[in-house]
Amino acid sequence: AEVGNIDAIIVKDLSRLGRHKIQTALLIDFLRENGVRVLSVTEGMDSFNENDDLTIGIRGLMNDYYARDIGRKIRTGYRQKQKSGVVIIAPYGYWKNKNTRQVEIVDEAAETVRLIFSLYLSGVGLRPISQILNEQRRKTPAQFQAELYGKYNADIRIDENGQHLYFWHYSYVKRILCDESYAGTLCNHKSEMHNGKVNRRIPTEEQYRHEDFLPAIVSKK
Repeated sequence: AEVGNIDAIIVKDLSRLGRHKIQTALLIDFLRENGVRVLSVTEGMDSFNENDDLTIGIRGLMNDYYARDIGRKIRTGYRQKQKSGVVIIAPYGYWKNKNTRQVEIVDEAAETVRLIFSLYLSGVGLRPISQILNEQRRKTPAQFQAELYGKYNADIRIDENGQHLYFWHYSYVKRILCDESYAGTLCNHKSEMHNGKVNRRIPTEEQYRHEDFLPAIVSKK
């Protein structure tokens, strides 16, 4: 827009351009100053038409409210699932059977979890544990996510022979050791998010705990 390569931006409606009223208004003003018009097809609006200024402002308010309302409903539904003990994404070592809706143990990953706990209890530190897992080429949590749910795995490396290499970081080990899921306790609502980032850690007494909810991989002791 600043170098003059764009004549116009065409959107289905203004909610496709943005749903934050102030940011959307600033964007339209910026584009207008650079000679770029915004055309909303279904709403028949043109940012170069002064008569549409009021309509654009009203639409911005409506879209902003709609986005906030949808976000609130999504958070409410998600929170209700947490209270009810619904497992949305199973922790490493488990997977959620889509047919039975039950959480089941993944034997290969569970063996790795038990090894991590065993090594740590015998005095091995987090970094040495991660080195051992890498030496044994044990699959990482991201690798199992990719295999079980078809998710992209950034941890896979390919060596000169075309073999997969799996990279364990010590933080993965720490996360597993701190997760009560492996003793059968499902603990939800540990934090609250805002704009994709954690903005508040929830005190333990306010979290949703479901004892003996998952098949245990290690004993509580």
